[in-house]
Amino acid sequence: MKGLTMTTAQEHVMTMPEIATSVARLEELQQDTVDMVVPSHSINAEVGQIGQAVEPLLNVKVGIANTSSQLLLHIQDHAHSQIFQTGTDIGLHYGRKLLTAPDLWATNVNHWLHGKDKSESSYLLRTRKDYLRSFLSSRYKIVNNYDVALTTLRKATNVGAFPHRFDVSDTHMRLTYLMPEWTVDLGDGDTHTYGFRVSNSEVGLGAVDVKPFLFRWVCTNGLIMGTQELKQGAMHKVHRGSDLPLGQLSSRTIKLQSEAVLSEAEDAVTNCLDKTMFDGWIRQLQRASETALTDEPAKILKRTKFFSESETANILYELQQAQATVFGMVQSMTATARSMTADRRHEVETFAGKYLNELVPVR
Repeated sequence: MKGLTMTTAQEHVMTMPEIATSVARLEELQQDTVDMVVPSHSINAEVGQIGQAVEPLLNVKVGIANTSSQLLLHIQDHAHSQIFQTGTDIGLHYGRKLLTAPDLWATNVNHWLHGKDKSESSYLLRTRKDYLRSFLSSRYKIVNNYDVALTTLRKATNVGAFPHRFDVSDTHMRLTYLMPEWTVDLGDGDTHTYGFRVSNSEVGLGAVDVKPFLFRWVCTNGLIMGTQELKQGAMHKVHRGSDLPLGQLSSRTIKLQSEAVLSEAEDAVTNCLDKTMFDGWIRQLQRASETALTDEPAKILKRTKFFSESETANILYELQQAQATVFGMVQSMTATARSMTADRRHEVETFAGKYLNELVPVR
């Protein structure tokens, strides 16, 4: 992180030890990961006995002839969903029901996995220790969180950005950076700082993307910004590649696969740093603070079909402390998001940005 200097935004950025710990954790997780491409006939669904309970498992044959070995894998929740949707024709709704009857689950998975239509198929299995993290197409392009983090940290150093948040779950990684030099006061100490958020999913649940981000100091709310030209952010790269070879994948193969995407991520950060765009967003927020809501807030939220009842109640509570304007609604959404899981928080911050852009477009 050589080259970074602290500013008055210090309280809103991560410390060097925090950054080092986060990166080390990503490296540790990557080192524990084993990726392999396996033909469907080498994958068998089984039921394991754990004390008095039974558990769905996958028995995977790796290698050929006398050099083959067996792996017995526990299955993480999202990997179950991928088996139902990618590996078989079972479907998510019926598949979830099957999990309550493990023997029936194994029979159905094996039937569809080994059927005539699947006999020549192969799949990418991403594992960590004895757990199946994801069950993916053999054309899936692997881009690891650790590599994305290192790439964007280096780029952040060069452009004067500081890490604000590192959010990592079983399914997603989201790294949020702030640009302290790009800070503006909208009046009465309402300070906003520009930045960007880099997202990735190693397990097939999201693209590598880079999105503009705006941080409000007074309440530590975050907002994913956008324009008609940036509907999906500065970068939105799905994990799609060519067929991978059978067998365990080396770290070199994975690295070569991801190099182009990582290079694009660096370019996307540069493309995010558009002062004209930043100024346009500030004007947008000012106009939003002067634009009254056109209906009762509860009705507006209900029409979105995006928020749960409890989320809606919390947003309405926050709005009571703010003005009944588009800006007030957006800030109430993102204020409520602060207490959510990292994944849901990102979804709400993204939705709030889209809501803002629909009602008060950038000029």
